[in-house]
Amino acid sequence: MGPSGAGKTTLVSALTLEGLYGEATGKVTLNGVPLTDKIFKSHCYVVKQHDKHWPYLTCRETLMFAAELYDVAVNRAEMALVVDEILDKMGLKVCENTRNGSLSGGQRRRLSIGIALLKQPTMLFLDEPTSGLDAASASNIMREIVRVAKEERLIIICTIHQPSTKVYQGFDELMLMSRGREAFSGDVNEAIPYFESIGHPCPPATNPAEFFLDLVNSDFSDESVVTGILNTWQEKRPDGGNSSHHKKGFDDEEQQGVVDMKRAPLRKELMIMFRRHGALIVRDPIL
Repeated sequence: MGPSGAGKTTLVSALTLEGLYGEATGKVTLNGVPLTDKIFKSHCYVVKQHDKHWPYLTCRETLMFAAELYDVAVNRAEMALVVDEILDKMGLKVCENTRNGSLSGGQRRRLSIGIALLKQPTMLFLDEPTSGLDAASASNIMREIVRVAKEERLIIICTIHQPSTKVYQGFDELMLMSRGREAFSGDVNEAIPYFESIGHPCPPATNPAEFFLDLVNSDFSDESVVTGILNTWQEKRPDGGNSSHHKKGFDDEEQQGVVDMKRAPLRKELMIMFRRHGALIVRDPIL
């Protein structure tokens, strides 16, 4: 979490192996296995900040094609049930037969997250998942994401700009960023006591997220105060300057490692793609 220009998207780009600019240093592992391009494609999913869907496919068709490619069920009837469940969870039932080009910004965002949930990844990256959503939609979407994370034991990393109190309370861990540096990183319940201990108590009846973002926004706050907060965290951080976020009691030897993800065979994938693009060609007046 951080104000605009804090480095959130840049950090996610580096973690998702898309940061081709500059020089990235450090080490990222998934269940103790180094995160390579192949492992990332099999076990991770990124929901981008800007949603791009085939405009001439309907919401249901988009999810059905995704379900087929991810091979989420044995037959088409079972896939339809899985897609129905996703449509209900994402609040897309009312627009299931609407073409993607006619969906609202919030509906397109929920469709992107629905596709991600169909893949059932080990790790899910969300870049600004609540952008373009009203408060109620943002709260419902984040509540569903938290529920899925707990039930399916997913790791979910999301960048977020200015969450509501309800959304903020759904977080397990928080990394607060400013000017490409950490201002705090750790258990979300420790954030308020930490800032209080360094002389920045959160006023009562205030959204903690708004308070933290105002505090570290160097565009509108005193730059020397922001620099002091960043330097204080660098000196006081409990991990001694390393960025390892392993929980206490975590044992790498107990991890089962990473196995290949289930996916449709190549011949089946080709047939699915031909059907999808055939529908697009028939419906697109230009083509």
